[in-house]
Parts: sequence; structure tokens; C-alpha cells
Amino acid sequence: MRSTRARLTAVAALALALSACGGGDGGEEASSPSEETSAAETSAMEEETMDETSEEPMEETSEEPMETTEEETTEDSGSEEAGSAVDTLPAGVMDSPPETVGDFTLADDSGPAVIYEMESGEYVSVDSQPLSSPYEDLVSEIETDNTEAGAGSCGLNPGGTSAVCYQRTEDGVITMNGDAGTLDLMVTFADEFAAAVSS
Repeated sequence: MRSTRARLTAVAALALALSACGGGDGGEEASSPSEETSAAETSAMEEETMDETSEEPMEETSEEPMETTEEETTEDSGSEEAGSAVDTLPAGVMDSPPETVGDFTLADDSGPAVIYEMESGEYVSVDSQPLSSPYEDLVSEIETDNTEAGAGSCGLNPGGTSAVCYQRTEDGVITMNGDAGTLDLMVTFADEFAAAVSS
């Protein structure tokens, strides 16, 4: 009797022990899917975040090229007039001189020199007959304040008493004369004369 009761007690204790062990294993097995689900969800969220980040367009920070405008080079009126003049005037330019040259008007063309006058009284005389002397030799006589003008240059004569311009033509060199105080005016006249007879 005691033997049977002892056996039953042992069997019951063993059953309880096995039940306890089985419950522990079941708990671990029950929690395992939950942990796997949580890990899967976390991984899915990370992948989704990475996909969204990769889909966002990267802002281009390309610098627009700076527009460079070429600077306009402007020349003063004197330089423009000199640039518009030619190196050599046509042949026979004094056979039919222009009626007007800038602010000058042809006043007398009956003598050996043609006279151009301004309303203010300044005048310029232009020899009708071209010289046959070399231009370089003639220019050496007006080195004082020599300035390029028209198809040649202007300067003061050796004594400084008059302003003279020598202009190259295809058939010689023509001479322009004026008062010493009108050298700047003579330079302008030579530029405008060259432009008038070459147009």
C-alpha cells in the first residue's frame, strides 16, 4: 500500500515537473514569434525609410555660369574721326573740293589756295596744287606739337607762327595752313576733310 502510494506520489511529482518544463518551453515558443514579428516590422520600416530617402531627388547645387558681357570700348570723338580717315586721299582731290568741311564753308576757290572759313572768323587755306616732295621730308618741318590727322599730320612750323597740315594724296601732298592758335581746329579740319573727300 505504501509502495503504491509512494509510486503515485512520485508519478505525480514527475508529472508536475514535466508540466512545468513544458509550460516553460511553450512560453519561450510563444514569445519567439512575437520577437520575430517585431524584428521583421523594424526591418521593414528601415527598408521603407531607405527607399523613401533614395527616391527623394537630390538637390542639384550647380552654380549657374556668370554671364560675362564684353565691355564696350568707346573711343573719343577725335579718335573715331582719325580712325575713319584714310591713309591716302584720292588723286585730283583739289580739282573739285567739297563745299563744306564740318563747320567750315568754302569761301574762295579762285586762287592757288582754297579758303575755308567758319562763321566765327577762323579760316584754313588748302593749296590747290599738290607738292611732289616726299611726305616724310615735309613732316620733319612741323615736328612741334605734331599730331596725326586725316591722311597725314599737323604741327607748328619751325618759327611757331602758323599751324600746318600735310596730307598724303595719290598724286602728291597737299598743304593746309592756319593761324598758330588754331592747331587743334586744324587737326579737326584735316580729319573732316579726309572723310568728306573719301566718302
